[in-house]
Amino acid sequence: MNGLLDAVAGEDGVLETVLDAVTGDDGLVGNLTDAVLGDDGIVGGLLGAVTGDNGAVDTVVDAVLGDDGIVDGLLEGVAGEDGLVNGLLDTVAGEDGIVSGVLDTVAGEDGIVSGVLDTVAGEDGLVGGVLDTVAGEDGLVSGVLDTVAGEDGIVSGV
Repeated sequence: MNGLLDAVAGEDGVLETVLDAVTGDDGLVGNLTDAVLGDDGIVGGLLGAVTGDNGAVDTVVDAVLGDDGIVDGLLEGVAGEDGLVNGLLDTVAGEDGIVSGVLDTVAGEDGIVSGVLDTVAGEDGLVGGVLDTVAGEDGLVSGVLDTVAGEDGIVSGV
């Protein structure tokens, strides 16, 4: 009986041969599983077409987030070199922008501050006129000094 049991259920017996033909590496289940789930199988091919290189997901993600994608185009239009933000900043704070124009009008070479300072402290301004009248060549101090200490003044007459 031991010989019969060995021939049916033993290491190289009928049962092992049948099970190997069905479930082994090269068996029916292995071939079906590989044909359906393997890298080159039906599911692998479908997944590769969807998630693999140049697959549907890759194509959609690249179209949205890639270098020339929708998001890149929007970002370039808003924050790029010639974009909306740069244009607004240049209009407000650029060389010929609003801030520059206001500062030039107020504090520039021909601005309000320069005009006021020139009117008050300039050569022909209020302070310049007063100083010239008081301390200038023909001013009050010069006249008093000339009267007191000049050639024909009080001191030389004494």
